[in-house]
Amino acid sequence: MGMFLPFLSVYFRQDLGFSGRQIGILSLIQPLLMMLVAIPAASLADHRRWRVSLLQVGILGAAIMLIVAMFPRSFLLWIGCRSLMALFAGPTMPLADSIIARMALTHRLNYGSMRLWGSLSFAVMAAGCGLVWEQVGLRPMLPLTGLALLLVIIWASLLEEGPPRNPDAPKIGMRHILQNDMGLTVLTMTSFLIGASVYMSVVFDGIYMTHLGGTQSMIGFMFGLTAFSEPPTMHYSQALIRRFGGPQILLIACLLMVTAFVGYSLAWEPWMLLLTAAVKGLGFGLFWAGNVRLTSERSPEHLTSTVQSIVTTAAFGVAPIIVSPISGELFDAFGPRSIFFATTACTGGAALILIIALARGVFRRDAD
Repeated sequence: MGMFLPFLSVYFRQDLGFSGRQIGILSLIQPLLMMLVAIPAASLADHRRWRVSLLQVGILGAAIMLIVAMFPRSFLLWIGCRSLMALFAGPTMPLADSIIARMALTHRLNYGSMRLWGSLSFAVMAAGCGLVWEQVGLRPMLPLTGLALLLVIIWASLLEEGPPRNPDAPKIGMRHILQNDMGLTVLTMTSFLIGASVYMSVVFDGIYMTHLGGTQSMIGFMFGLTAFSEPPTMHYSQALIRRFGGPQILLIACLLMVTAFVGYSLAWEPWMLLLTAAVKGLGFGLFWAGNVRLTSERSPEHLTSTVQSIVTTAAFGVAPIIVSPISGELFDAFGPRSIFFATTACTGGAALILIIALARGVFRRDAD
């Protein structure tokens, strides 16, 4: 993902000439399809014990569409291509997170210590490919990413399927979470706000860097620094949760991200974004590792993919659907800096929700 994700909006803007509104529409497709397919696919995977198989199918489909994506040049064709890509990719993240988090609990391993390798590889590829794309252009990144993604299918085959779903167990969905588990409700709400801020940042970080005078290589280094700063907090997330408590660690993570986005909003030189991106990575790495672990701990073992898909969809499905068109309009009307005032508000809202939940003893009562 580090090969193309940091540069996709720049490709749309510079190579294809799409407007901020068009970029916002294209960025809306992935979360919309995730919202539609992730939860049903995860529920089917739990019920049929097809978790690994559906993960592999999703990766394969996304890889093929990335290879095909080098050809369309018009906005309408890209809508179709992005839709097919998102259809396959939508279930992969919650399926992978739920499988690996459950394996970590089963084998008494630190989920954060495994998840950090994704951040490290993303960082290496983002920084390295930024230098390459600056020399050869952005168009080759799509098919090369698709070919590289095919390798993931092999590694995914080594994952453990996990326990079967109990046919007598009640179906679990958003209504169940909202009505029966306030702790999961808080995790879902904060995930929604963090997902909104991260998605806006991912879409417009590269454009903001070029707006301040940065180059393609600086875009790669910016995304690379974000990813490089995630592993330390991911690695120590389990120890920090044991020492201070999971919700308290999520609050610290949110405050780190608030600090980062305030820095984004105030930056006037491109090098400043490198520093704020590193702080953002520290916060997001701590938040997501803690969030996935807490969600997995609160989920019935046979429904872990379903519950994880609900929380993940809130972050990377529902939230982007709402903020994508808004962020596109903000960009066209007020410029890229306005995007980061919005991300500051979202992360601040997540921190406020956690503060209220802790003050009311939501997680303590659930534990009791």
